[in-house]
Amino acid sequence: MSPIFFRNDDVTDLTPQLRQVTDLFLEEGVPLHHAVIPCRATERLVEWLRTLAEREPTRIGVDLHGWDHQTFQGAPEFGSRVPSSVQRDHLVLGRDWMRERFGSLFSGILVPPHNGYTRTTVRLLHELGFTGLSGWARDGSWLFRLAQPVLYGLNRGELWGWNGRRFPGTRIVQCSVTVDPVVDYRTHRLSPVEAVMADLERTPSAVQGIALHDWVLDGPGLAWLRTLLRQVRGRGVIRMADVVAATC
Repeated sequence: MSPIFFRNDDVTDLTPQLRQVTDLFLEEGVPLHHAVIPCRATERLVEWLRTLAEREPTRIGVDLHGWDHQTFQGAPEFGSRVPSSVQRDHLVLGRDWMRERFGSLFSGILVPPHNGYTRTTVRLLHELGFTGLSGWARDGSWLFRLAQPVLYGLNRGELWGWNGRRFPGTRIVQCSVTVDPVVDYRTHRLSPVEAVMADLERTPSAVQGIALHDWVLDGPGLAWLRTLLRQVRGRGVIRMADVVAATC
């Protein structure tokens, strides 16, 4: 099995569930990256996460999850209809905010909201000193995999089949998730752990990533998560930042 990492999105406040999920990862000895939305983040979240990342630098990562996680004319924050100038402004705002509050603890990785980005986004990340991008490396038909580079080159889509490598012509490493275990975000229904493990085995990628949202993982979700963490432990679980470091 390829190396696995975990990414927890939409981090904005120090909620009981965020604490519980993070404590569970630490108890089980499994690394976890938190993707923070700066425009919505509270100071108590920043203080807690900075202290935690300082204490556990090999197990806790801190990423940028866009600037405000808002749509632009119906498109994701870094989607194909978002002008380069708007994308640049949001990346600069987010980068500077993260550096001011987390310093070297900031991974340099962008987690684009809704996993949407374009070639323009990647170029801007390269120009602005980022190191990685974590979207969604989805599986698809052979025809769709052939079309990916064309769509990306036309600035109309993501480059899903590039996980674990630098985007062409840049220093930016793709470290995207490959499995989202949530079946229904409204009801918090999760795929069985056995199905998640089967997805990890089946998905062809140099590196595997599991997407999490701590607000989904309530009582039954925490029990599900503990089972999953015990299943993957010993299978090469790494930090998302380790994917970037190994490629650079």
